[in-house]
Amino acid sequence: MENRLFSLLTVVLLSACAAQQSATLFPRGADRTQGHGTLDRITNTLTVQVRGNEYKGPMIMETSTTTAGLFGPATSTQYTSKASALLLGTAGQIRCDFAFDMLMTQATGMCVDSNQVVYDLLIKN
Repeated sequence: MENRLFSLLTVVLLSACAAQQSATLFPRGADRTQGHGTLDRITNTLTVQVRGNEYKGPMIMETSTTTAGLFGPATSTQYTSKASALLLGTAGQIRCDFAFDMLMTQATGMCVDSNQVVYDLLIKN
């Protein structure tokens, strides 16, 4: 029974950590040109193409665990996984801030490019 549970947990964790995840940028303004790309989970590199221009840069993770308890052992634990990326390209830069879900299977956030165009970001398997 323990071996099956361990195997199942291993499969779930490995599938959640896919090597490549798709990234989509949805513009908020009048220009409806979406951006598309990938997040390489091995190198932690985010690459997107918007209007024929490529932007690329490292993803920086910020992970923290907070425990709280009035007396004795902790009564609750909160887990968050936030990330940011500064993507550089020949047409300028894009700065992204986003947060992953608990299993690291998808992330949502916001990006802003050099021209102050704001995008909603979706990263998923």
